[in-house]
Amino acid sequence: LDAAGSACARRALAEEFRGHVWEAAQCPHANYALQKAIMVLPQEDLLFIVDELPPQRATQAASQKCGCRVVQRLLERCPPGMMRLAIDGILADFASVARSPYGNYVAQHLTEYAPEEQRRRAMRAICADMKGLATDPFGSAVILGALTRGPAAEQELLAQALVREPGLIAFMATARHGSGCARRCLQLLRGQDLACARQQLRSELACLQASRFGRFVAQAL
Repeated sequence: LDAAGSACARRALAEEFRGHVWEAAQCPHANYALQKAIMVLPQEDLLFIVDELPPQRATQAASQKCGCRVVQRLLERCPPGMMRLAIDGILADFASVARSPYGNYVAQHLTEYAPEEQRRRAMRAICADMKGLATDPFGSAVILGALTRGPAAEQELLAQALVREPGLIAFMATARHGSGCARRCLQLLRGQDLACARQQLRSELACLQASRFGRFVAQAL
């Protein structure tokens, strides 16, 4: 695909995946070639790849070591609407995907690359499961991704939902991804919500200062 001299040559090579997309998405070697095809093909030529990853398979692939990469590339490259059914399938199992060592990357991609309405649905799913995701090492990475790359209008709402869970922001502040969430909340929040966040964090200042990740939050207060 890199050496192909023309768009026709790249298209002909990519056609070799037709009928084998699911197998390639799970293969530790072929998935790289499939990702490359997704990156170099014109958007309209990606439809056969999407068609071979219907909602159930797309959801399975989202939580697989190799498959998650393919789903991420499709989210980045497909035009609005082409991935709608696949995204609906992933959103229906969002809680599980977001807690997966590999699926959490797909969940973060949904908040950034999905069509606007589905991006908002992903943000709402995070809000609805805030406490559960915040206490999960992979779920907290999803929250951080949403706070930094989700729809701008939804980021503050997500930060408000986090700070309104008593003690949650202080709990998260000493963890790897949670520290980033706490600092991002301090940037996003205003007025009473910001004051509440600072109060909760200052009440645990000694713990923050004793923590490798908490120190960064303490410095931001």
